[in-house]
Amino acid sequence: MELPPLSRARLVRRRNRFVAEADLDDGTRETVYCPNTGRMLGCSEPGSSIFLSKHDGSGRKHRFTWELTQAETSLVGVNTARTNAIVREGIETGKIINFGEYVRSRPEVKLNAKTRLDFRLESSDGGPSFFLEVKNCTLVRDGVASFPDAVSKRGTKHLQELIALAECGYRAAVLFLVQRTDAECFVPARDIDPEYSLWLDRAASAGVDVLCYDVCIDLERIEVNNELPVYQ
Repeated sequence: MELPPLSRARLVRRRNRFVAEADLDDGTRETVYCPNTGRMLGCSEPGSSIFLSKHDGSGRKHRFTWELTQAETSLVGVNTARTNAIVREGIETGKIINFGEYVRSRPEVKLNAKTRLDFRLESSDGGPSFFLEVKNCTLVRDGVASFPDAVSKRGTKHLQELIALAECGYRAAVLFLVQRTDAECFVPARDIDPEYSLWLDRAASAGVDVLCYDVCIDLERIEVNNELPVYQ
């Protein structure tokens, strides 16, 4: 995925889940939109170098959006609005190898009045659909990527829906996209959200595939790189 032109800034503080304050290189202080509602542990420390996209269109409350953070060992993609497009590109280009027999994808699949999943993949031979939920992962500790970085009741609900689909004969998976380059494996964040981790265990036992990929990332592009081992 190609990124728009980015401006470097210094993070002053994250005011709340949706906005932060940052100083541009020219000294201007801006209130910027934060498209990541997690805690952003390890990638939102005051004083960090961050990179912003600029939007001059009418109707926007904030003209800058927080896209990347320069962490100690990697750039980190923090814009969760880009995650599904990166994964979809990875599927279509064959970088994600787990869905080779599935040739069509439909995004934002509504299961019921309260739940949507990210993708429904259709096979070339008319076999059962493959339902896929994607999670953006920015937390890496000592080379171990983990999700979630805050309690995620919505994420737990998605796992429960995937289990139900698997029990009905569909294929189902959750894919954690680590938007950085310094992870060697994935382990659920049991210390942060024990309930989510428990349901992830149950999902794996029910036949839901638990997948993890990292990315290649620079100031111009983010794309799927390698599959990482998952340890539960």
